[in-house]
Amino acid sequence: MRGITHLTLGLLSAAGIVALRPDLTGYSLTGMAVAGLASLAPDLDEPGARLGRDISFDPKYFRYALVAAAVAIGLWGWYRLDISRPARTQALLAALTLGVIAAALAGKTGRRVMVAVTGGLIMIAALWLQLFWLALLGAFVIIAPFLKHRTYTHTGGAVVLWGYICYGAARTLRDDGIFWLGAWGYLSHLVGDSLTKSGIPWLLPILNHRFALPLMSTGSRRGNFLEGLICAGVGVGTAALWVARFRGALR
Repeated sequence: MRGITHLTLGLLSAAGIVALRPDLTGYSLTGMAVAGLASLAPDLDEPGARLGRDISFDPKYFRYALVAAAVAIGLWGWYRLDISRPARTQALLAALTLGVIAAALAGKTGRRVMVAVTGGLIMIAALWLQLFWLALLGAFVIIAPFLKHRTYTHTGGAVVLWGYICYGAARTLRDDGIFWLGAWGYLSHLVGDSLTKSGIPWLLPILNHRFALPLMSTGSRRGNFLEGLICAGVGVGTAALWVARFRGALR
């Protein structure tokens, strides 16, 4: 499924949970925000995915900085007359190394590295605040970009991990909605991808089998139509839950 579909389904279904759980109403805004984030999180294993772009810097600017540094060091080492030959050699090697790194960060590799840098910053914050759940989130963001798409981030184990992260955040912020809506947001992504022909390996690494109800192919005209139809259906269901709640049928 496309990112916008995952986000829509995550938010709509989370709103449905709030309708079923009146005690979460006071936390709906925070929980809904976490649900939206969680609905996109599994696709951090795809560098070009929406969430990966949103939480990281554009790698081209980092590459430009590396190239500029390489040129500056190289020119300094080449034209500086009062330094020894070993120092000049070291400067030129440093410039060459920076140039190679800049070249290596082209394309998807650069995006992966930038997302991992964001994860590293989250880890630093976790160590500073001494929050284990935040450290797990940082580790997830660091590792996910280097995994093959639709593998370990698209498993039942990943749902459990994300649920634990949301549980820790809920306890820290004293907001039960973060746990319920955040965990469901992640789960909704996996349910959605299970409706595509590619499916997902729910039981990896125990069983390397992709479970699928092959209704659509992501990006195809038929797939886009069915995604819209599913979103409309979930939207109608969510609206019905809220109508029932306001009429007193849900307590």
